[in-house]
Amino acid sequence: MTYLSSLEPNPGPVVLDTSVLINIHKSTYGIDVLLHIPNKKYITSIVIDEMIRSTHQKDGADKFIDSMVSGGILDIAFLSEEEFEIYEQLTSGNPSLDDGEASTIAVSKHRNATPVIDEKKGRNRSKQLLPDNTPYWSLDLFRHSNVVNQLGHKKSSEAVYLALKEGRMRIHQDHCDSVVEIIGAKRAVNCHSLPNYKSRRAEWSESPPVC
Repeated sequence: MTYLSSLEPNPGPVVLDTSVLINIHKSTYGIDVLLHIPNKKYITSIVIDEMIRSTHQKDGADKFIDSMVSGGILDIAFLSEEEFEIYEQLTSGNPSLDDGEASTIAVSKHRNATPVIDEKKGRNRSKQLLPDNTPYWSLDLFRHSNVVNQLGHKKSSEAVYLALKEGRMRIHQDHCDSVVEIIGAKRAVNCHSLPNYKSRRAEWSESPPVC
């Protein structure tokens, strides 16, 4: 039931959406996670603004981003005219996307990159515009073998748990059992963003502790 990151076979660049960056930050292992992803990693200037607004600047989001950029771990992508046109179409269309998702997809399309997006609407729109580049999940970053090997089992599991609990990370329902195995059923009870949380909470709370 082990989750295998779909990112590993692809050495190409990736573009992180706002919710993904929040998950990475909330995991408390953000720098270590992204440092050990070998792909070139972009965030748009729009994502930076959106993240800082959404976290209310009480949790050091600005310092986190500054350290990632100044350390060469993340590159900031400023939208070109062509990218901005796609961005406007995505934010004004029906259904419309939020600013972060729209900018992430626009940059991915013009820079031959793959977006990392967890939200269903953004993923569906991305698949329409980038049929050859299926978007990755935040989980693909956390479970990259380089990350797991460098952090070790305990810290890499803790990173996933905190991304779920504090960042409210979204995952596909098909990955739920694998993720619960990673973090432990008892801790899954604290992760309200897990698929089918309400119907499975009792099951997880009754599971015996992992020795």
